[in-house]
Amino acid sequence: MRSASDRLPEFFANPALKLAASLAKVSALADAELPPPAARRLAQLVNRRLDIARIGLAEVRGQIHAGDSASAYILLDKIDEDLLLLQRRLRAEAEKN
Repeated sequence: MRSASDRLPEFFANPALKLAASLAKVSALADAELPPPAARRLAQLVNRRLDIARIGLAEVRGQIHAGDSASAYILLDKIDEDLLLLQRRLRAEAEKN
């Protein structure tokens, strides 16, 4: 006849081993290398530029809603230019690595 612990899933059968394995994984994550400062700066740059583009698109929506399509087109051109510059920057960074 099987004992109660034999019927339990493996996770509960030996909780001490599972806990030790989990702690080892957490420790390995804590010891993992952080992204290099250049990668963090690049990610911050991308996030800022994307935030600016989103704000610009919200402004375009407002201009279209107000019937000011001329201003909306001007702003769309500026957003497009900014995204093109960001794309070039990302390509240049990729070529470095």
